Amino acid sequence: YQRRVRGPLSLAMAAEHCFLPPSCFVAYPHASRVNCVRASRPFLFTGSDDGSGGQWDIETGRCVRRFVGHGQAVFGLWYGGGQLFTASQDRTARSWSVATHEPLTHFQRDMTVRGITYQQEPQSAKEDHEVEEIDCDQVYTGHRFGVHCVQEYEGSLYTGSIDETVRKYDISTAECVAVIEVDCMLTRMVLQDGFLFTSAMGDKNPEAKMIDLGSNECIRTFPCHSGDIISIALEDGLLFTTSGWPSSCVKVWDTTTGECVQDIGIPFVNDRLKTIRHGHTSPVRCIAVPPGAGTVITGSEDRTVKQWDVKTGKCLRTFEGHQNEVRGVCMDESGYVYSVGADKMAFQLWAYNTASFDHVVLSPKNSNS
Repeated sequence: YQRRVRGPLSLAMAAEHCFLPPSCFVAYPHASRVNCVRASRPFLFTGSDDGSGGQWDIETGRCVRRFVGHGQAVFGLWYGGGQLFTASQDRTARSWSVATHEPLTHFQRDMTVRGITYQQEPQSAKEDHEVEEIDCDQVYTGHRFGVHCVQEYEGSLYTGSIDETVRKYDISTAECVAVIEVDCMLTRMVLQDGFLFTSAMGDKNPEAKMIDLGSNECIRTFPCHSGDIISIALEDGLLFTTSGWPSSCVKVWDTTTGECVQDIGIPFVNDRLKTIRHGHTSPVRCIAVPPGAGTVITGSEDRTVKQWDVKTGKCLRTFEGHQNEVRGVCMDESGYVYSVGADKMAFQLWAYNTASFDHVVLSPKNSNS
């Protein structure tokens, strides 16, 4: 019947097989599983299971520096003011000076064959392309278990751990000046406008929390009715929380009232509807929200990255290039989306604010990989 009648369903199925040009994507191959990512042009920063951080040239896809020192996996990153902060399972956070280390320069080569000049890709100024290894400036200690998130806020460094505490440090001296008890295992946190927002894992009834930094008291909670709240994001007065199996969706909360204003993603249904659904089929592990909170980017254990319309809850795009679970997503100042995963890969994907949307993009190829 579908072969005879070109209805809406058949058109959607045909769109599923369209490809974008390979040049739309850049791949950044790693030596081990990649857990987190931050972007600030012209660089991309990643944290890996081997305990190192990487600094990548976004345009060329080359790794220009490695930040070594952690004894276990790096799970959290924060970059700002020329400093990179990393959080690790080895129970420490570390700071690294980025601005004082100039990137390796590149040059353009031209090759002439039989009177015709061909312009080659930029190459490393060093023929063997040496990667700088940078030592850390400060080590922030005190947590009893692994540190999974880190953020610089109002001149201080905050770290969140699965030991159910958030610690505040003096950045220059690495002295711990305050400890906040949050009563939940932390994998993500956001500090903004004098409040601390936390994710929640390991509880029977996990709920995100809004904590006043002045009194260190929880003033509002945001419950999750399905699995752990692995990741959160805050934008324009809205809190976005992820959920685990079986719903695998994103809830949007009004932070002033504590009410859920939107559910994004169709809950998994194991029947014929699965063939035409657009939601994630496994827990959502990471989330990023562009300025204005018009759309939201999600990464899941189902190996996909999706972009959603916040108002309608409609899935706008799906990227299926990862070969294992997606563990981190972020955006840069230009609006480009980046994802990292357990398949030891990082990808530069689409620009979230482009006008045209392709429903599904399959297996991008990259000339650099």
